[in-house]
Amino acid sequence: MKALKLYTLILFMGLSVMVKGQSDILYFMNETPQSSFINPAFGVKLGNYISIPVLSEMAFDFHTSGFCYHDIINQHPVYKDSLRIDANGFYEKLKKSNSLNFTNDISIFGIGLGFGKNHLSFDVRIGFSTRIGLEKSLLGFILYGTDSEDKGLVYDEPLLDISMYLSPSLSFAREFGDKLSVGIRAGMLFGIFDFNTIESKVSIANDNNMLKIQSNIDILTSNAIGQLSSESFLNSDVDFLLPDGNIASVITGNIFKNKGASFDLGATYKIREDMQLSFAVTDLGFIHWQTNATAIRSCHPNHTVEFRGVESTLDSLSNDLEAYVSKLGDTLNYIFDMRTEDIGSYVSMIPAKFYLGYTWKFFGASYIHALYKGVKGNGYFDNYFSIFYGLHWKALAFSFGNTFSNSSALQPALALSITGFGFNIYCGGSVSLVEPTFNIADMSGIKIYAGVNFVINRKNYWQPKILPL
Repeated sequence: MKALKLYTLILFMGLSVMVKGQSDILYFMNETPQSSFINPAFGVKLGNYISIPVLSEMAFDFHTSGFCYHDIINQHPVYKDSLRIDANGFYEKLKKSNSLNFTNDISIFGIGLGFGKNHLSFDVRIGFSTRIGLEKSLLGFILYGTDSEDKGLVYDEPLLDISMYLSPSLSFAREFGDKLSVGIRAGMLFGIFDFNTIESKVSIANDNNMLKIQSNIDILTSNAIGQLSSESFLNSDVDFLLPDGNIASVITGNIFKNKGASFDLGATYKIREDMQLSFAVTDLGFIHWQTNATAIRSCHPNHTVEFRGVESTLDSLSNDLEAYVSKLGDTLNYIFDMRTEDIGSYVSMIPAKFYLGYTWKFFGASYIHALYKGVKGNGYFDNYFSIFYGLHWKALAFSFGNTFSNSSALQPALALSITGFGFNIYCGGSVSLVEPTFNIADMSGIKIYAGVNFVINRKNYWQPKILPL
């Protein structure tokens, strides 16, 4: 076996977040094949298409739970020409539970075929999601110690969840009459990398001048590259063991050992000729992780240690204080040290998404779109509500609006789609703002996306009902 230090694993994780993402505004951009990835029922409008590899979807998606750069670093209240690290202000801005989020997809290849009222498509994508948890009470303890307003429990949030997988899928959509369309997508999941928090709990309490500390960390991880190994993260080497031989061949084989499945369901229904409802549930799936499956666990879970203040005479204060600090460091080392354990295999779910959409057509090509989205992951449920105005002509579509979420009430977005000469070109983006300004320091999230598809025989966005003669 070849040993590779932990920083290589961290580098891999850092690179993996620079992948691609979708914006909710694309849900209503039915001119693009990418809209059917959000609701498979939209496939009935796509006609024939080929998603051009690499070019079909290029994007970046990052957002926090509502905090931004200005909350951490801002103008000094006295020295106006200087900046300060405003830890106290940042603490006041935080919610009880906070997070950094990356949620993305890469389109490797896609092809769709429309025939009559049916549409069949095959796509290969890479799915990726990351969520890093941050508990307000932890920062409160760091800043204020046991005088913090958060007593007892300091951290009880999923620390880190990462999942990356390859997903070939087959989708079928059909129109029933002139009102109802239904779509379903079934896919295989092949795991590349996973980091799944089972428990991450730290409690620090002050009981009659007695400091009591307890912790328990339990994280399951698996990847197709190599084995993470350490008897003690703080007292011994942390190694990332690569296989011997042809590493590329081993990695490819390992990816197809981490097997799972996912399902997407979608439907659209015309209430009347100018109004439509839509519904979708996507990423209902799991992966059975078998390669290099490892648990990262506390060496001494739920063990409680106690500290009292330093008791000393003035003559021996220096030596006693040094001994106390040394003992405190050794004990914290004991409490927070972690180790790895080979666990064979485990099963994890991927974050599921729920969509409910409404469209009203007026003044010819003008549309009002409303969308609710929910995301259910490990220990969290995020909510989003969007409203967009759209112009949808045969060759040109344009949409803009805003998304309201439990992290930000100001998330303006826009999208543009141009279709002609056998090609569909689309682009757009959105930002999440803490303050109503477009200062980049006030942004808590940003999405930028663009793509090119080859399309023919695409149906109109809103195909009118053909009345019998």
